[in-house]
Amino acid sequence: QKRSKTIYRLEYSPVSLPADFPVTDFSGVYRQSDKPITRLHIHDCLEIGYCHSGAGIFVVEDKIFPYRQGDVSVINRREMHLARSRKGTFSEWTFIALDPLKLLGARAESTDALDTLPFCGPHFRNIVAGRQHGDIAWLARELAVELAQKRPGYQACVRGLVWTLLSRLRRLPG
Repeated sequence: QKRSKTIYRLEYSPVSLPADFPVTDFSGVYRQSDKPITRLHIHDCLEIGYCHSGAGIFVVEDKIFPYRQGDVSVINRREMHLARSRKGTFSEWTFIALDPLKLLGARAESTDALDTLPFCGPHFRNIVAGRQHGDIAWLARELAVELAQKRPGYQACVRGLVWTLLSRLRRLPG
């Protein structure tokens, strides 16, 4: 869906990722308000989101996507974005910022598999419907759980989940 010609304030919002394990969940579950979107922001890394509850819209550049519980957002470092919950409600998300090349690069057979450039542009659907792509929703939710709980061996699990998630995202129709 295309948005109207609304003018948004644009902001650069860098994310400081740890050098030894370049992934963060921004300290857990984020409560998304229903405030009107007046600004868009961009990060310097890949952002994966998992919607735990609620519904609303996600504005990504000139695109508008509805979202609901179980959906996954995929935003690379090239697209301005922001979400808003349905009027009078809130939604809960886990947003995960990561640098796949630094997280997995030394272990990768091919760094092309870690390139996030295909995850943007006018034809890329930045919201992946969990009801249609349960495997992707499960991977994103498990990634959020591993980062929240930090049980023994979680870093290996996170690496495996990220690798599989990126591979599954590449299979989506373009």
